[in-house]
Amino acid sequence: MMFDCVMVGLSGSLGQIFVFLTISLFDCYLLTVLTTTRKFFSVVFSNFRFGHKFSGMQWLGSGIVMACTFVEMFLKKKQPPKDDKQKKE
Repeated sequence: MMFDCVMVGLSGSLGQIFVFLTISLFDCYLLTVLTTTRKFFSVVFSNFRFGHKFSGMQWLGSGIVMACTFVEMFLKKKQPPKDDKQKKE
């Protein structure tokens, strides 16, 4: 029981460090994309590994979320980076 509590605490701490480093080194947008993708794969893995059944509507919703995430990510990459100096002038 104590081992389980320690492991939960350690994994939570490592998760918070990952969140902090991602925001510090990149930006909040990347963190949201990573979080959405991780949750999607966790749900799909659970579906297959543990026999949880998705209805057609749930599969459709999952597909829409991931499609929108990737389209938004692709469109953001195509945009030229914004220059802060031009905004101030």
